[in-house]
Amino acid sequence: HTFPFLLLLADNKGKGMNIIDLIQGYLSPDGLLERFIQCTDKHHSKVQEIFFKQQEAQQLLQLRQQQDLEYEMALAADREKELLQQAIDQSLLDFQQMDIKDNPNDDNNDVNQDPNNATNDDHGNVVT
Repeated sequence: HTFPFLLLLADNKGKGMNIIDLIQGYLSPDGLLERFIQCTDKHHSKVQEIFFKQQEAQQLLQLRQQQDLEYEMALAADREKELLQQAIDQSLLDFQQMDIKDNPNDDNNDVNQDPNNATNDDHGNVVT
């Protein structure tokens, strides 16, 4: 091998590195720059394709994360609604049971009426 020795490497889709170019021996700065430009031009479309695929994969990952977050938030809201509904149902049941205990002879608070359109108060007295 001749020195100086220069390798240009590129990522191989996360599977390691590919040798893009091997430069041996002395080159002038202009010659080295020309070699870099040729190498870049030759592999530009491949590098760009890899970049766009990585960018697309990142956007897809972000979309999935956003969807997962929205799903978890909706699930939490549904759980909260269910707990609230259970609490309301339990409170209503407790109230109904308490009302039955307080007024055991009261048939849904209907007012008893006599045949002369007079009504009875809570103590059975006729009220006209």
